[in-house]
Amino acid sequence: MYSFDPAPYPMGQPLQESLTEAQELMKQQSKGSYTEFSMGDKVWLDTSDLKQDILSRKLVP
Repeated sequence: MYSFDPAPYPMGQPLQESLTEAQELMKQQSKGSYTEFSMGDKVWLDTSDLKQDILSRKLVP
């Protein structure tokens, strides 16, 4: 039987502190390189996994 172990998740911490801790954990576990972006930076977005409400991509401009 599977169970939920809440120990690795921060409980009772302020929201900003929990968010910062989660971001650091994600950086450590990331297999790729991490690039930090700032406001105003131009980036390329990959939309291949986004659900679109169109029937065919060829029929849309």
